[in-house]
Amino acid sequence: MERTAGPAAPVLDEAVLADLADRVGADQLSVFANMFRAQAAELGAAIDAADAAAIGREAHSMVSAAGLLGLSQLMEACRAVLAAERGPPGAMLAASDELKPVIEAALAAVAARFPDAG
Repeated sequence: MERTAGPAAPVLDEAVLADLADRVGADQLSVFANMFRAQAAELGAAIDAADAAAIGREAHSMVSAAGLLGLSQLMEACRAVLAAERGPPGAMLAASDELKPVIEAALAAVAARFPDAG
C-alpha cells in the first residue's frame, strides 16, 4: 500500500505561538524572535562556510529554537541535517544545502509575524 504525505506543516504554527504567549507573554515572544534571527544567521554562515562542525552545532541548537517558535519545517530540516551527519562523508554538507531555503522561509515568516522585533 502506497503512503501519501499529509499536508505540509505551516512554516510558522500560530497555535504554538499562542500557547507560548500564554506562558511567557507577548514581549518575551519578541525576544525569542530576535534570538532566533541571530541563531539563523549563525547557521546560515556555517552553511555558507561549509563548516561541518559549526553546522552540526548550530543545527542542533536550531532544533530547539525552531520548535519553541512553531517553525516545524525548519525543526525537521535541521533534524535531517543532524541525521545526515551520521551518514557518509559529505552527506551533512549536501543536506545543509537544502536547509538554506527553509531557513529563509522561516526568517520571512518570523519577520512577518514580528515586524517590530529586530
